[in-house]
Amino acid sequence: MARVPFRRNRSAGYDVVLEAGEAAVLTRLCEELTTLLSGDDEPSDPSDPSDPSDPVLERLFPRAYLDPTEEEAEADWQRLVHDDLVDGRRRALATVEGTLAAAEVRRGRFELTLSEEQAQAWLAVLNDARLALGTRLEVTEDLDLSGLDPDDPDTAPYAVYWWLGVLEESLIDVLSG
Repeated sequence: MARVPFRRNRSAGYDVVLEAGEAAVLTRLCEELTTLLSGDDEPSDPSDPSDPSDPVLERLFPRAYLDPTEEEAEADWQRLVHDDLVDGRRRALATVEGTLAAAEVRRGRFELTLSEEQAQAWLAVLNDARLALGTRLEVTEDLDLSGLDPDDPDTAPYAVYWWLGVLEESLIDVLSG
């Protein structure tokens, strides 16, 4: 039976147990997302076709107006909400990094307890990390992870992508009671 990383506890919080390697991967993903967001202080210019937007940022911050005739409305939307969206993601990343740093390490496992708000931040970061990695890997709906060769070095990022999905599903299950 697989180990469940998230469990609801009796004091209305959520207990988390991660192996040291899992905590290291999650910490690294947080660092990478933080770096990605640090270069995204300004929204891309939707009216500038030469804007070399990062596909991951485009995935994390999708356009509000898909109609190409609505560029002015899109620019207004971006001016109004983009900074708040970036700040929210940064706060969630800081929460995950902070809770991981404060975890108690027992027998090589990171053990911590999350409040409801912290658990929601974890969910947001897990989702963002999975979206970012999936975008980089050009994952499509028909991706079959069952045929991955564990000896192939190209398998590692796909394994992390799969693992993020398992974590996200586990946390959703626990949060939804």
